Amino acid sequence: MRLAALLEAGRLDFLDALSGITEEQSAIRQDENHWSVLDCIEHIIIVEERHLRWIGMGRSIEPQRDHDRELRLFTIMRNQFEKREAPSALRPQGRFQTLAEACETFLETRDRAIRLVDQRGDSLYGIGVKHPFFGPTNGAELVQLMDGHARRHADQIRALAAPAPYLPAPVEPVAVKRKDSSAPRIEPQLGAELAAPADPHSLFTKGAKVTLDAQHLRSGNASGVKAASFAASGSVVELTSFAGAEFESIVLKDVRLVTCDLAHLKVQRMVLERVEFIDCRLMGLAAESLDARDVLIQNSDVRYASLPAASLRNCEFEGSKWQESDLRSADLSGTVIRNCDLARADLQGATLRDTDFRTSQLEGMQVGINDLRGAIVEPSQAMILAQVLGVRIV
Repeated sequence: MRLAALLEAGRLDFLDALSGITEEQSAIRQDENHWSVLDCIEHIIIVEERHLRWIGMGRSIEPQRDHDRELRLFTIMRNQFEKREAPSALRPQGRFQTLAEACETFLETRDRAIRLVDQRGDSLYGIGVKHPFFGPTNGAELVQLMDGHARRHADQIRALAAPAPYLPAPVEPVAVKRKDSSAPRIEPQLGAELAAPADPHSLFTKGAKVTLDAQHLRSGNASGVKAASFAASGSVVELTSFAGAEFESIVLKDVRLVTCDLAHLKVQRMVLERVEFIDCRLMGLAAESLDARDVLIQNSDVRYASLPAASLRNCEFEGSKWQESDLRSADLSGTVIRNCDLARADLQGATLRDTDFRTSQLEGMQVGINDLRGAIVEPSQAMILAQVLGVRIV
């Protein structure tokens, strides 16, 4: 797994959170028990600097990879970590006066982390540290904790203030206006001219770490390959097969996939930001951890996909087949599901706040009555769901 790619994706996620914060908002504390945005950034920097020191000073241990434990540590830190009083050494002390200064320092710290992790590579598994909360951990597990910690606070920052322009991107993202939702999805940022990889047919090999940057991959083949990682940004992937492949991580930012085959693809960790799947085959796709935002899945086959506990925020699913997919405990907040078939799809325990099901087929969809809080449905769909929940309407 290219752990540096995960930190790169986390950096982008954090900048995305900051894009909705003004200088004035960054210093506001709701009350004495809550941190400001500046406090959050300082805390993240303190934690990351501590983790980097631990990696630099860690003792040598027998290298051992435990992907399940890595995923569990990330998930606990990212989504389920109970609120605890931060130790005094990790608490902010008012180091920053402006958001620009705090952001610059965060970027410097994260860049240093990425360089260190890239240089150490697999040797991170042979570095041992005793974490004060999680106990014995190796360097790779510390990287997962760093990424999950920053993403958790990125979500906290998003909740602190309404969006306002800050840190504009070189290419302004295009908001896709929805006819049936007030929250726009953001399109991928793609350049007018994209270079083709030198040899697209030999990109994906056993154990490969593949990276695309502002490229157009056409007719690639990763079928059945067991690779380490695939990271792409500002790119188009077309007529490429990932069928039956296994990846430790896939990180896509501003990417459009057209007529690609991802059937029965297995991924341990998948991060998607501003990604579009158009006319793709996603049947049986399985991701142990999926964090997606502003994703479009259009005219695609997603039957039997296994995406439990996935985060699919502010996405759009249109004209796609989702029958018998596993979306248990998934977060579909703000997602529009238009003209899709969800027959026998399992959404039990899912978060469906502002999830718009109108125009989709819901007959046979598995869902609990409490799961439907905040969901948007048509009257006819409400009747179908009532029957599914055993409610008699007379």
